[in-house]
Amino acid sequence: MVLNDALFNSIHIDQSSSRQAINKTAPFSSELNTGKITVGGKIFSEDDIDVYFSEYAGESINLPEYYFSNFDSAFPPDEGIKQAFKQISGNHKLAILSDWNTIDEGRGNYTSRILPILQKHIDELMPDERKFKVSDYIYAEGRIHQIGDGKGPFRVFMRWLPVRSTLDGDILTRNTFVVEFYDPFHLVIHHADSISYKIVSSYSVPLKDRYYRSIPTSIRY
Repeated sequence: MVLNDALFNSIHIDQSSSRQAINKTAPFSSELNTGKITVGGKIFSEDDIDVYFSEYAGESINLPEYYFSNFDSAFPPDEGIKQAFKQISGNHKLAILSDWNTIDEGRGNYTSRILPILQKHIDELMPDERKFKVSDYIYAEGRIHQIGDGKGPFRVFMRWLPVRSTLDGDILTRNTFVVEFYDPFHLVIHHADSISYKIVSSYSVPLKDRYYRSIPTSIRY
């Protein structure tokens, strides 16, 4: 994840914001298909992309004004959430990248719902040194489910960081997705698979409290 001194000295990167900065010289193509991504005219496979998880992704939030919550039920735990984290802990890249797509800025709810919910999560649950402006980045939505078993409601929202961007002070040597947010009930973008906010609004267990150890320490940041 970190460049050695020789390679670091061979490239130019803007160090004005050393903790988190996107490398905007690597254009992100609008063509993003399941399992592949085109960057700068070159197609990358899943093997060419790193996936990391923010330490704060599992912090849960209830936003009545958006009819959104991502807390788990106290007892019994939600079975869909349990199975999703089981898949992530088994093979995180397979779980995350088997079914995903970009979040299109052309969506009618992109600026009115998607970005505000993500920004609320960041502003209210992250320390100042980790906060960022959501509109500065491109995002993808990953659907966590067993192959051939329907898509289910569980979603993750990932921030795209092209190679040579910085993350927590480190310079990335590969194109990277960072899981920033969990949407276990498909409430950010309402769909037929969504679970009603009325059902989950009283849930009170943060996802991090129950499933933090499902994420290997080597891929947390």
